[in-house]
Amino acid sequence: MRADMASASEIWVPAFFDEVRAPDSADALKVASANAQLAQWTQLLTSVVVRACVRVGWSAAAKGHKLQRLPQVGQEYLGIDVMAFAASLDDTHPPVGDALGRRRTRWPFPVAVFELENSRDDDRVAYSLWKVLSVRAPLRVVFAYRADWESGRALVHALGESVV
Repeated sequence: MRADMASASEIWVPAFFDEVRAPDSADALKVASANAQLAQWTQLLTSVVVRACVRVGWSAAAKGHKLQRLPQVGQEYLGIDVMAFAASLDDTHPPVGDALGRRRTRWPFPVAVFELENSRDDDRVAYSLWKVLSVRAPLRVVFAYRADWESGRALVHALGESVV
């Protein structure tokens, strides 16, 4: 694992677990997951991912979460479900490095990208993994819904064989 990826994951993962374990998030995600309400699961998990990004000082763009950090305002960039960027500075400050040592620019590379895939088609999940691996970011994450542990493990194995 590259050092910048380890740093980004060390920063973000604890915040994600704090957000996903919050009673409102955990209960709603359990219900959506248990009932295979996949659109609801995706919407709830998207909000959790965005809140975790905000918790660590990143700004994030996602459906329902408009980002004004870039010159082109949007909710999704490059067809990626959630894209996070280091906190911005106003124009009165000279460019400085972010928490991962990168220079701030008007068009920064993301610090993290996330795909939330609720399709039961393994090739669709593989596409999501291929998408995030194709983006220059220290942290790249794919969440994929599977109804049980064994099918989740089989999916991870298949993705390792077919994509990675």
